[in-house]
Amino acid sequence: MTQPNLPLGPKTTMQFSWNAASLLLLSIAAGFALAALRGEVDTLVWFLTVLCGLHAVLGVVTTQRAQITTIGFPPTVLFAAIIVFGVLALTTA
Repeated sequence: MTQPNLPLGPKTTMQFSWNAASLLLLSIAAGFALAALRGEVDTLVWFLTVLCGLHAVLGVVTTQRAQITTIGFPPTVLFAAIIVFGVLALTTA
């Protein structure tokens, strides 16, 4: 949740960002579910794993620029976990 004393511009940007991130995560989950239900490891799983990898790299860069710990930045940790499971799915199928 945003701070109550923030101007409207940053509040709107944060709300938009959280909604966009939520839609992205729902799309990723739906993609992995579709691949699991079809019983195939195909280009969709590769794409989603690489997409999460790019978001994890973006998170690392963001934390480095903001001079905060990467492990304390939830999106980076979340995308890293998705990468691990994506790679497991790709290597064990």
